[in-house]
Amino acid sequence: MPKWAYRRARDFSGAHRCRDPIRIEDGVALQTSTQMKEHMLCFDCEQRFCRDEDYVARLAFQEDQTLGLTKFIREEEVLSRGLLILGGVRCRAVPISHLDCQAIARFAASVFWRAHAAQRHRIESLRLWKEQVEALRLFAWGKRRLPDGMCLGLLVPVDGAFTFTGVMSGVLFTPTTSKRGENGFHQFMAGGLVFVLTTGTCSTRRLCLACGSAPHALIQHWRSMRVLANLGEMIKATEPKGRGARAAVEMAQRQEDARRTS
Repeated sequence: MPKWAYRRARDFSGAHRCRDPIRIEDGVALQTSTQMKEHMLCFDCEQRFCRDEDYVARLAFQEDQTLGLTKFIREEEVLSRGLLILGGVRCRAVPISHLDCQAIARFAASVFWRAHAAQRHRIESLRLWKEQVEALRLFAWGKRRLPDGMCLGLLVPVDGAFTFTGVMSGVLFTPTTSKRGENGFHQFMAGGLVFVLTTGTCSTRRLCLACGSAPHALIQHWRSMRVLANLGEMIKATEPKGRGARAAVEMAQRQEDARRTS
């Protein structure tokens, strides 16, 4: 995962002395500066990947909680009537063909590939076939296009129907598989943006960042995303360890309760 995603997950409110992110694992919330990192690339290759990572960092939620993507789109371009896509969930969408969609797609592909190839940090929740992993690797290196039926997409989880604010803006989660097999759905989150990999019938080729004729960023309320809704419930059920983690989790729960009643 990129270093900037960990930085964006820190607490910048000034409410706590320690700003380190809260890591949730096995039902325990712990405030820690530890990052998942592993030496996998030479210097030249690392610099090549960094260019795509830096580009995506400009589109993600920033440290002041504003969405960087809004600097590159116009509000009137957002399709507000909704699109019945991604498992029947109604979304809004905004065209982003004027952005460097290939860089966004290469970034997503590189994270999925590295998550599968990592040896020091095994991510058991990600289930990809070897052929899919090799296709991602070759695409991330710019050596080959993605095969038919394999698409990469961008989701923006927001708080309300017509806002670009996000209670999940500081959330980071590693690649995970929601649906395995030929018709698969996989995702990870960095800087408040969700990057998805779909295969087979789960793919919408027209909207694909890598090969689509009309790539769009899809905008959904975060509660309509099962992985984030489950994450919200998991946060409420965690056992905080340490003063910082307890305070942060309690504040997150108060914010969520306030949003539910507003």
